[in-house]
Formats: sequence, C-alpha cells, structure tokens
Amino acid sequence: MISSVITSFEPVLHQSMQHRFLYKKQAIKLLLAFLALALGLMIYLLDRPANTILFLQWLPYHINNSFSLGIPGDNLPSFAHTYAFTLIISAAITIKARTVALSWLAIECFFELIQSSFISTHMSIYANSDSSLLVLVSNYCVNGTFDGLDIVAITLGSLLAYFTINKLDKTSHRKIIDQV
Repeated sequence: MISSVITSFEPVLHQSMQHRFLYKKQAIKLLLAFLALALGLMIYLLDRPANTILFLQWLPYHINNSFSLGIPGDNLPSFAHTYAFTLIISAAITIKARTVALSWLAIECFFELIQSSFISTHMSIYANSDSSLLVLVSNYCVNGTFDGLDIVAITLGSLLAYFTINKLDKTSHRKIIDQV
C-alpha cells in the first residue's frame, strides 16, 4: 500500500525536479545576460560622451570619457547587447537556439544598417513629421553611425549566444546541480 502511494508520487517529484532545473537554466541565462549588459553599460559610461547616448542624457552623473578603449570600446557594446538580448529572449520563451540567435542577429543588423548614409539621408525628411515614431526612427538613422565592425560584433555576439544556449539546454540537470 505505502509503496504504491510512493510510486504514484514519483512522476510529480520528477516533474518538480524538471521545473527547478529549467528555472536554474533560465537563471543562468539571465545572469549571463545581465553581466553582458553591465559590461556594455560600463563602456558607455567610461568611453562615450554623454550627449551622444540617449539614455545617458537623463543621468545626473556620467563618467566623462577620460580614456578610450579604442576599437573594442566602439564595438563591444554591440556584441554585448546582441549576446544579452538573445539570452533574455531564450530565457523568457521556449524557442530553439538557432531561431532566437538568427532572429536577434537580423534585428540588430537591421538597426545597424539603417544608420548607413544611404538610408539616413532618405530618413532625414521625416525629422519634422507629425508622427513621433517617424521622428524617433529618423533621429536614430540620422544621428547614428554605421560601422561594419558592429556587424561583425553583432554576428559574434549572436554566435556566442547560440553556443551558450545550446550548451545550457543540452546540459543535464545533474551537471548544473553539481556545478552550483
């Protein structure tokens, strides 16, 4: 009698362990994403003039660009942003690693490409539009700077996120529990 009761609870206990394991995987993805975003934010605070970054203009304090990280400082935020948001999407919804990595790669590349001089000159006519969305997009295109190395950084961020997601999703719950 008791063994049949215990046996009937085994699927429930197994399912509970699977949920905990899934939450640990999602938590690891979110932690890695947060660290990548923090890295990108530090580069913006240390290496970029405050008046060139929309979200920094509202901060009461900004570390002036007392030093420059050079090319890595120019492109590392694109890498970090792509890596982080790919992991965040993967943690938020169940989706194949390839699908989320390629989707975020396409989104990031689109936003980089619309900063090219060819598109930004066409978008400048919307700077005084009645639509606030068109004004926002126009300002983004006109004030942004296209950089081919950002496309490389975006691609590398997407690839690393893909491999990270694959590694975490294929790791057994025993390995994660043992590592934590």
